[in-house]
Amino acid sequence: MTNQHTFETSKGNLQYLAKELALNHFDASTIDLYPEIGNEAERKRRTDGLRTEKVFLDKIDPNGDSQNIFSLTGIVQNEQDNPKYPDSSTELAKHSRNILVIGAGCSANSFENIPLAPAAIEEIKQKITIAHLPKSAKTEDDIITLDYFIKFCQHFKKNRNNKSESSKYYMELPNSPLKNERFNKHLIRQFNQEYSLLREIGEKYLASIRKWKLNQYDYKVDTKVEFETFLSILASILPMDRVRDALSETYDFQNATTLFYSIVAHLFKHRFIDVIINFNFDELLDRAILDEIGEGGFDMILSDGDCISLTQLSKNGRLRQPLYIKPHGTARHKSSLRFTKDQYHDLPPEIRKTLIDLIASNDEGLIKRINLLIVGFDMNSIEFNEILMKHLPVGSAMFFFFRNVVGNQDETNKKAHKKTDNLRRLFEENGRMPRIYLIGNEYFTKQHLGQDYSLLNGTSEPLLDYYGSLGNVFKVLYWHILEFFDAKYKPRDIHKHYLISNIFGNREFWKLLPKDKIKNSNGKEGKGTSEKLYSRTYFKSKDYYKDRVFIEILINLAINNGRIDPVILMAGNAGHYYSEYTKQFDDNKDKTKKSLLEMLQFFELENGENPNSLGIRHLKLSEDRKVPLSVYKEVFEKIYAKASKPNDFCSEFLTEYFKLCAKYNRGGCDKKTLKELFRKIVISNNSKIHSEFRNTQNHIFERYHHSDIINTNLHLDLHFTIGLMANRDVNAICVVADNGFQLAKFLPQIVEDDRDIKIYLIAEDSYKELHTYKDKKQRTIETLKLWNRDFFRQEEKLDLLEDKLRIIYLPVVDHNRHMTFFLNLQGKDLLAHEKNVTRAIYYYKKGLSSKINPIRIYEENNLKYLLEMFNTYSDKALSSYMRNKLGYQTKVPWIYDDIEDLKKMKI
Repeated sequence: MTNQHTFETSKGNLQYLAKELALNHFDASTIDLYPEIGNEAERKRRTDGLRTEKVFLDKIDPNGDSQNIFSLTGIVQNEQDNPKYPDSSTELAKHSRNILVIGAGCSANSFENIPLAPAAIEEIKQKITIAHLPKSAKTEDDIITLDYFIKFCQHFKKNRNNKSESSKYYMELPNSPLKNERFNKHLIRQFNQEYSLLREIGEKYLASIRKWKLNQYDYKVDTKVEFETFLSILASILPMDRVRDALSETYDFQNATTLFYSIVAHLFKHRFIDVIINFNFDELLDRAILDEIGEGGFDMILSDGDCISLTQLSKNGRLRQPLYIKPHGTARHKSSLRFTKDQYHDLPPEIRKTLIDLIASNDEGLIKRINLLIVGFDMNSIEFNEILMKHLPVGSAMFFFFRNVVGNQDETNKKAHKKTDNLRRLFEENGRMPRIYLIGNEYFTKQHLGQDYSLLNGTSEPLLDYYGSLGNVFKVLYWHILEFFDAKYKPRDIHKHYLISNIFGNREFWKLLPKDKIKNSNGKEGKGTSEKLYSRTYFKSKDYYKDRVFIEILINLAINNGRIDPVILMAGNAGHYYSEYTKQFDDNKDKTKKSLLEMLQFFELENGENPNSLGIRHLKLSEDRKVPLSVYKEVFEKIYAKASKPNDFCSEFLTEYFKLCAKYNRGGCDKKTLKELFRKIVISNNSKIHSEFRNTQNHIFERYHHSDIINTNLHLDLHFTIGLMANRDVNAICVVADNGFQLAKFLPQIVEDDRDIKIYLIAEDSYKELHTYKDKKQRTIETLKLWNRDFFRQEEKLDLLEDKLRIIYLPVVDHNRHMTFFLNLQGKDLLAHEKNVTRAIYYYKKGLSSKINPIRIYEENNLKYLLEMFNTYSDKALSSYMRNKLGYQTKVPWIYDDIEDLKKMKI
């Protein structure tokens, strides 16, 4: 065997996948900008800095200039490559469609509490009740499980020729697990009856197993039955509902945290991945997506009724929002479960058509190539394979993740070649062979990554054995994605995902949890797969949900500079987990149940002084703090110390884990790492884009269209870039924002611009302990400088910023309608500038909510509305401090003053 699949092979393939994902993120972000920056006429017209603006670093394409935003917008396809391509001079096809295919191996690898097929069979046998003893009260001791019944059938079959000794045999056979005399007597009585239903079920089961084994190519008596075959047999001898109930109970996991699924959800939201096809019954990924995106921000297909024509879901060959498909159903919708090979082959026709349309892209005008990411899935789905064989476009690629054998190169090579050969056989008939890139999960360890390892998350080095190998490899994948982007356009960080996974999703924490064992038929702990330990109970308990609410509160305090609004809090992830927490109590008057306000008391919050504060609460912080970073230090140390001691608001497991982390100093699972991640959340952008294709609120604007939606941070950044650079007449930027973080990354560019551009920022008054305008402005500037500390260490740069930046403040309750617009400011009334606005962005952000749904505004009447709103906010902000006698010690220069100056200059 000459070809070696080494770490370097997997690393190279992973880097190539990272490039494909990065380009897909760009394509999804620029689809609605293409008329401005992508067509040939616009390329020729551009003579300003926009023409050379780069989103990517040179490493994305060292041999060319594809990192230029003009070159990247759309990939021209040749006619010979795409017969449907009508006119190469006018039509462009987007780069690709990235589809992630998820199988059972993902949940088993990342969560480790959901059994793979052999163990799942054993568990399902335990969950199905086959009979109750006559005249019993149906207690657990009187239930005959399917597991006990099958073993009885097998023993009975072996010894049925010795009928006179059958009863004695079952009660006295040495080493037999079937020693429940009451069960044995009842079953023997049933099996000795000619028309017994239990006897009929047992004989039918054994006959079906024997028939399946005889049909196998390499027949062996002890061959283990396949999962789908086992379920098919059960469905033929038992009521379908009982099989679905057992299957649903086995896979009913939704709320547990895993690093792998958290990163997948992040990639999905930010359009690195367009489509996820999840063949699993569990709902771990479902919950991760809901936590990351929220309802309405993606489309989900579970049944025929969920299917929508692809022409309604896409524009210009791009899906308007992410699409999530579960072809085999999901645990909590039992009727949706499809678990036999016959059911696999009879997918609902509309789901089948949707899968074909997504892969073939026939109805989208132009054929695009498909990047398939195959993770934890062995490609054994007959119908899905048929769809790929018939419809996967030429030039597509498959990135196949597999579990390589650490320390055994020969075995790894064998596995790699077997995977490749199987895929080649799949496609050899139709000549649509995709390019195949294999990636070994287990390669991505500290041993292989070497010095690069410490750069994975920019904090202390994590110990990779804390997570399953898929969590590790996707962490490295995201790191490689970030490597391609220029600093100004880097995708959103995933520090929050690291923080939550470092607590709830790693093996060190799981070691502290109570363990469950699958029991065998006589009620004692068994051996083999049935003895596997699972940390399941905690993740469905009041302890877990209370702990999650605790961490969500902590994260909300970090995001909002030490403030929290209970109403907004309950509208987010904390609300979901608190709701699950309350469901664990049968009696609403249970004194151990903690109300949300009781939980908040743990953090020693105080009510806002303003009666109109809508219940906003603040941390009790010292009065002399001037630097924003001190927030995280004081809050983290104080709360960590309290949570590390026994208390009523954290479970004993979380408290013990915090104590454990405080002892360690080895990276990943330690207090230092948790503190660093918390710090990064504090200084990150607290506004998170949750674009919704069907959001009806935006219809207040004239001629609103879904193409006006801004769906990623890169999309928003590019609007800023175009607004700043595309028109040399721009001399003013008007902003209503919490702290101007989105603006901060462009400040070095604005400061160095030779135009005299003024920035008018109406910021949120979030620093209640600072009473003077000077202190508030200084705090805001310190926050803005965080994005590029090195640049603003130069005194002259800081002086230029002070000259260009004007800031006034509004209380959080009055600070909801956020906007940014670029304009050519002239000596006339502000409200008469609608024709001078070159670009405008608007979004509604309620109080301390982090969710935003930004859109582009361009109609004149809509621009008038924005100008009126900015004018009103300006008046309210300027009068607010004077009214409360807390205001500006000297007159604050603002846009009205600059307009007056321009009038004097007759501009």
